[in-house]
Amino acid sequence: MKRGNSAEKSAVGRWSAPDRASDQRSMSTDARTGQKTSGTNREFQFRDQHDEPAIIPDTWAQQAVHESGDGERFYAVEVRVGLRLEFTVDHTGQPIEGPHTDEPGIQTLYVSADGGRAVVIESTAVRSDADGVVPREDWASVLVEPAAEVGTVKAERRDAYRALVRELYEVDN
Repeated sequence: MKRGNSAEKSAVGRWSAPDRASDQRSMSTDARTGQKTSGTNREFQFRDQHDEPAIIPDTWAQQAVHESGDGERFYAVEVRVGLRLEFTVDHTGQPIEGPHTDEPGIQTLYVSADGGRAVVIESTAVRSDADGVVPREDWASVLVEPAAEVGTVKAERRDAYRALVRELYEVDN
């Protein structure tokens, strides 16, 4: 499994990232600092709980934090729900012990207004009796210049992503 939180580097499609392991259940890792002992780290690894991403609900798009500032905006359009499992990993990133803990998590696909660029951001979520797994209150549905590596969207997906941004965020693109 490759390490990283970004979408497919060359072309983002229907989340067909090469980062996915052969079991189609893990997508990325998130290193935890301060947990080093004898050449090992503790990392969270995301495990999907569904085969396909879901379009984010309107309420997530409208009620979540919208980052402000100058720069290109990226809009949350699809989400994967899963578990973040914490493992002890060796220097190659391979799990050698664990999982030690687990917590609900989501991976969100953010796309530019024109649908041409995208990034996947993993975050911690919360369990809700009424709604299942939902983002935390500080989750942002609109990012400005995300810190993670941004990839190019496959040409055949751009129109669909552009339409989702228009529908969810009322953006004239």
